[in-house]
Amino acid sequence: MEVGDLISGFGSNLEKKICRVEAIGSFGSDEVYGNYTASHYLFETSPNKMKVHGSNHTDIEPSNADLYDVVSDCPLVEDETGNLFGPLASDFCGADKEKLTWSQYLLLHKAILRIVLKTGGFWFNLSSYKNMETVKKLGPKVCKQMIRCMKNIKNCDKLESASQKFVNKALTDTVKAKTMETFTGMGTYCNSNSVSSIITSGLAASDASCSEYK
Repeated sequence: MEVGDLISGFGSNLEKKICRVEAIGSFGSDEVYGNYTASHYLFETSPNKMKVHGSNHTDIEPSNADLYDVVSDCPLVEDETGNLFGPLASDFCGADKEKLTWSQYLLLHKAILRIVLKTGGFWFNLSSYKNMETVKKLGPKVCKQMIRCMKNIKNCDKLESASQKFVNKALTDTVKAKTMETFTGMGTYCNSNSVSSIITSGLAASDASCSEYK
């Protein structure tokens, strides 16, 4: 599979679609249960939500495998067994986020897809980070504030500070420099090159409260 390939998936209204691969990630190796780690989000119905795969599978023997991730322009991708999954795991959103509502997940996917389209898919490579412990520590605040910002552009200010801390402490120096080439306005959501503005397609920077920056 390569970036640009077409795969089977589902849209925001759970309609079956042909989707485009926008990034492919690699996260080393770890224990998996079937095709997924315990922390990876899979789609569940009744009610529609994203739920971590978990490790309590009496019918699946755990094994160690290379970890890959797929980011597509559809919120869900279908695997060969019919499971529906996305690119996210609770490693990023926090151990207390074993479930995401469908609406929360759609906002997150839209935000992350916009970042990937703007910067590239290096966010989904283990080599981009100093260590995963820092990602797990700082990622949940970014996840939470990203959802808040996507829900209401007036709540984007805290995303900027959370993003700055994540970029400064979690990314390697080389990847940090690459990130800052795009997010030159990180720190104030009113800047058109802030994280907030990019994930909201410019809406954050166009807010009336940002008039003093124009």
